[in-house]
Amino acid sequence: MLDTPLATNAPQVTEAELRKALQTTPLHKVKNFTAATVAADCITSVAVALTAAVPISIIDYSIMARVARVTDSSIKEMWKGAKTVVLRPHKFFLPCAENKCSVVYRACATTYAFTYISSNLTKSYFESHGMEKEANLAAGISSGVANTVFSIWKDSLILRALPPVGAKDLSNATRPVPFLTRALFCGRDTLTCVGAFTLAPMVGAWISGYAYHQRYLPQAPDAVLPENQGKTRLLISCVDTAQIITPALLQLVTTLLHITAIRYRQAYPNFNMKDLTESLRKTYISSTLLRMGRIIPAFGFGGIMNRDMRSSLLDKAEPNTL
Repeated sequence: MLDTPLATNAPQVTEAELRKALQTTPLHKVKNFTAATVAADCITSVAVALTAAVPISIIDYSIMARVARVTDSSIKEMWKGAKTVVLRPHKFFLPCAENKCSVVYRACATTYAFTYISSNLTKSYFESHGMEKEANLAAGISSGVANTVFSIWKDSLILRALPPVGAKDLSNATRPVPFLTRALFCGRDTLTCVGAFTLAPMVGAWISGYAYHQRYLPQAPDAVLPENQGKTRLLISCVDTAQIITPALLQLVTTLLHITAIRYRQAYPNFNMKDLTESLRKTYISSTLLRMGRIIPAFGFGGIMNRDMRSSLLDKAEPNTL
């Protein structure tokens, strides 16, 4: 019953009072695809990209620097990039002869800005046309396509900033990229985006069957709603948990595509499974961890920021829409 006191060590509250105190504002659903909603989507995307690109660019630069033999340790380069952001930010965000971080930062920011713009605009369009159920899937596919296209541009820009060392490497860099390598990269990026924008909400719903999140209430710190009895309490919401872990866990699969694509291109036309197996044995774990560390700010925390900021701006763009 709604007026039944809930068991707690603090002053008791009824279920109705607890539900009212825990009530949250639902995310905005677009009703009309207008210039105001487009502006809200784009502003959100740019803000998320500029923020998420900081850790992404540090990790990307450290990997590229190691491949280009600029450094002998990716960890050392990541630490250098982090110190530059904190102690000398002007040398991180602005072009500087001492390092190429700013090139990578701008490339990453541009890539993820268009990735999120594609996702947000697609979702708004589908919601405004009564296709809310298909919105998440469509957003995942469109953002995957955008991310793949701009990632190709981003990688070529980084390669120009960090050219391979030695004539042999330069000759290798000019070889055409095989179709299978491009297809694997496309599958890698699309799967990651589908995971971030389509699978994450589904995973969040699944997690809610076994866990719950409830913000702290001073008047009832130990009170739990009846439907959450026996579930595990999380520090963050089920939706946010899914948004962080889903893209990260998908790297267990996408890293296989990533390594296969690289080995196929390097060994082409003499690619064989023995070479791939040996490469996976040596690099799979480290590559997966690095890609997880890169993807969490891109689509984990970035996805949470995009969802909340977008909903807030859309509330202002469509103030009369409930």
